Amino acid sequence: MNTSFSERMHKAISYARTHKAVSTLVVLAILYLGYSGYKTLTSTTGETRYVLSSVTRGTIVASISGSGQVTSFNQLDLKPKASGEITWVGVHAGDVIRAGQAIGQIDNTIAKQAVADAEQSLAQSKLQFQKDSVQAPIDYQKSLETLATTKTDLTTTYNDTYNTHFKCVS
Repeated sequence: MNTSFSERMHKAISYARTHKAVSTLVVLAILYLGYSGYKTLTSTTGETRYVLSSVTRGTIVASISGSGQVTSFNQLDLKPKASGEITWVGVHAGDVIRAGQAIGQIDNTIAKQAVADAEQSLAQSKLQFQKDSVQAPIDYQKSLETLATTKTDLTTTYNDTYNTHFKCVS
């Protein structure tokens, strides 16, 4: 009786192939029972009952009790754009806060240092740009002179080589 699942499935499939009519009826019965059960469990039809009474004057007494946690719909999470150590808090729990009101202060020494470093880097970059702007025409002129000299040297070398070659051949 130690047959594996795949062996049992193989036997069931071969039985279904040889007994097609019985297998079809079994599958249809399973589908019908499944559909009927689903339809019964998910049915929304129910008997509606109405309770009627005559109208009378009186006081309605109703009380509600419950337990749980109370939360506010007007709660807001604060997410500052800068990070740092909070050095001052100007509000307390339950305070009403108005638009534009300061509620705290973050230590800004790191941000001030970053701004100073960036300004110094900008000043150095501007100075380097000015130096490069002044030096560029001079470098360009030197490059033109070097190019002219190189062309002259190339022409001289070509002529010397040509004259040497033809003098040797003649």
